[in-house]
Amino acid sequence: MMSDIEKALNIFNNITGKTELSCQYKQMLDSFNISESNGYIVKLKLTDEILSGKLNSNEVETRLNMILNRLSKFKSRNGHTFTYDVDMLIFLKNQTDNKIMCSNCGYSMLPIDKFCSNCGREHVPRISLFELLSGINSKYIKPGDILKFNEDNTVEITTVNNMYNFHIEKRELELLYEEKIEKQEVNNYYFKILILNQIQKYGNVKVSEYLFTFYKIKNLENIISELLNSNLVKVSSFFNIFKKIRNISNIEDNNILENISITKKGKKLLDENKHVLLYDFYIRDSLIDDIVEFENFFSKKHGSLNEIFIEYLLFKRELFKAEKNTTRFLSTYDLESYFYEINDNKDKLVHTLFKRFIININTDFSHTQHQSAITEEGILHMVNILTELSMDLSLMRKIFHEGFNELDENYLVFTEEESFNYLLRAIGGENVETINFDIIISLDNKKVKS
Repeated sequence: MMSDIEKALNIFNNITGKTELSCQYKQMLDSFNISESNGYIVKLKLTDEILSGKLNSNEVETRLNMILNRLSKFKSRNGHTFTYDVDMLIFLKNQTDNKIMCSNCGYSMLPIDKFCSNCGREHVPRISLFELLSGINSKYIKPGDILKFNEDNTVEITTVNNMYNFHIEKRELELLYEEKIEKQEVNNYYFKILILNQIQKYGNVKVSEYLFTFYKIKNLENIISELLNSNLVKVSSFFNIFKKIRNISNIEDNNILENISITKKGKKLLDENKHVLLYDFYIRDSLIDDIVEFENFFSKKHGSLNEIFIEYLLFKRELFKAEKNTTRFLSTYDLESYFYEINDNKDKLVHTLFKRFIININTDFSHTQHQSAITEEGILHMVNILTELSMDLSLMRKIFHEGFNELDENYLVFTEEESFNYLLRAIGGENVETINFDIIISLDNKKVKS
């Protein structure tokens, strides 16, 4: 007797084709404006669902139509088009074999990726989608085949029977799509809030090429139209404002849209989204930048924006600590220090600078190029702050003691007294290279003893 998995696979193959795409399936793809190459990858995912028992025979046709419907619906959303040649392969991103690394942040990528999904840095794909689908010793991908990337940028096929070598993403395909869609929608929303803020402050829109690039905004006219249609801004002349926009062929810093003002509704929306300004000023393009995570974090919190912001930095700090990502872990202290400095909270600034100093001298940078425990720039900055506050030795020791006790002792090699003596040597004007050398020798000696 035929099992339900076999029955489901027969139904699915009758619709889509067993080896090559069926005429019926090609017509379905065409009606949904989905390419055949993308159709193959939908086939891969649904075949996996059938063979793993997640999709029964009664749901095959409904599930296929639902996915095609959903992907077609999201081809263009809110006037923004998405590149699904890359998105369709997101679920392959978590393969453990042979990934390339982002040159900016070190995040793992597939050779086909046009940009890093972690930091957004643009990359030249080492292999195109066409090469990916046609350069695997086959004119087509058969149902159940999984693609494997090699270090030399060639691609191999492994059958579904060998899938134990891979950790295939278990989330639904449409949810993987929504990840990328959500990021662009947050980009669009944040950009609108920034435009509203500029209009409220200056009564105009100064078009920045960098911001357009970072937030991936391609059409200023659509953005202004959305703000006008939502009654968030108003203009003295619709004709003149759009004539001005259309005359901007190249987005440059000196292009300014004038005679535009924010409405009461726009002010209310801006007041409700002040966290966007925090993101743009402190987080954007930093080592901890994750715009979707930032938005989700703030959307679930209530209270003081500044307190939530510090809470977010602590949240990220713990994540990087668990990942043993020293560079990003330390960057959270830099951002926290900068935040306190901008907000003129000198006491907390000194507290954070001392903690950063303690962590630095307890971190082995001997095998890291262009990085050391103590830098002249960092010490000069600390000395200037301490001088400005006229902080005496007893108060310094008290704040240092509080900071030291807040840190995880399992990650500290030097005692509090040893750490404080290094601080005194540094702010006392001793040669930074000499202190760094002493720190490296002491760290090595302590490792030997332990």
